[in-house]
Amino acid sequence: MMMTAEPSFTYDGDYMKNSGYFLNDAQVSSPEISPENVNVPGRIGLLNMGNDIGARQITLEITLNCSSQEDFNEKRLYLENLVILQEPVEKPLILDTDTKWTYYGQFTALSDFEWINGYDHKVTLTFSCSDPLKYGEQYDVPIADGLLTITPHGQQKTSPIFSAIATADNTWCGLSSYDQYVYVGGKIDVESGEEALDVYTPVLQ
Repeated sequence: MMMTAEPSFTYDGDYMKNSGYFLNDAQVSSPEISPENVNVPGRIGLLNMGNDIGARQITLEITLNCSSQEDFNEKRLYLENLVILQEPVEKPLILDTDTKWTYYGQFTALSDFEWINGYDHKVTLTFSCSDPLKYGEQYDVPIADGLLTITPHGQQKTSPIFSAIATADNTWCGLSSYDQYVYVGGKIDVESGEEALDVYTPVLQ
């Protein structure tokens, strides 16, 4: 993977390098993992219930490139607001050092600002992910006549999302696999029993 000479990060769609924030180091912790066992009376040993997967934390050490004291004050205020004025919504984070993955979380801690030189400072941000998984890029697979093969690119069990939009009068839509099927009926004219009432609207999502 090609890395930029001065890496940064993208938060909620905003590339932070454009605002003067540069990524010195990023430490992505492993999720908190603890085994879950149940004591069953009369049984030798414990009953293994698998692992309990907890949260993940990402520590970002960043540099603020500032042209003046006012510029530093604005950049500092922005970072403080990332922690203080959080909405209860986790947003995407992509690191320049590993652009293949997207993490979802929120900033939960901000260290003291450390002066470097001029008006430049460095600081450490903590990004907490209640969902410990990292997500690759979503991709679309067009459906043509015949058998469709979908190959997941990750390691986690997943299911595809199918969307269908009627492009002509239609009363039903169906989707089947080897062992499952979905049949969706649309609203039709009760008198004729055939003509669709809603054309060019989603009937399967």
